[in-house]
Amino acid sequence: MNRRGFIYADIIATIGVIAILYAGVAWYSGRSLVRARQESCAQNLRQIAVALHTYALDYGGAFPQQEAGFEVLWDLYAADKGIFVCPQVKLEASHRKDSWIPPSRVGDALDVPVDYAYRGGLYSDDLPSLSIAMDYSAHQHKGGANVLYLDGHVGWRLFPEPDAESTQLLSSGALDVLVHEGGPPE
Repeated sequence: MNRRGFIYADIIATIGVIAILYAGVAWYSGRSLVRARQESCAQNLRQIAVALHTYALDYGGAFPQQEAGFEVLWDLYAADKGIFVCPQVKLEASHRKDSWIPPSRVGDALDVPVDYAYRGGLYSDDLPSLSIAMDYSAHQHKGGANVLYLDGHVGWRLFPEPDAESTQLLSSGALDVLVHEGGPPE
């Protein structure tokens, strides 16, 4: 008997192979997007570091006080206020039903959300391994957070306790160690 065309088994097998390939590509691209948002967040912290160091040059090496926070940077030192918004938080906020921003993230009259905790009162000649800013949520990026150190480098840090408050971690000095090289686990 001479066989012509496809039979149902051939079509189902072809669709199955295509579905498996599609699932693999979708899984890999999803991981890439998470990594891209984390790197974008780290880049925001690097730009904040430039603004903070420029501020310190104008004020005798002193960074803004804790009470002032990042708001003193908005007019003269940070041209784009979008650097204060973590892309992961922005994504999660867009998926919520209400677009309410918690009071701890709202700026003053400009109503600019700030997604990074800040540790003020430091000087530019303090230890370079002192942490000065990090994500508000200590588990924002794969169980860890991006941390900005005084010397301007940004590192990812794993946090073992899920209920750690970012502002308490910063003010206690618990982050004042050099971060391991590399990034979050793949």
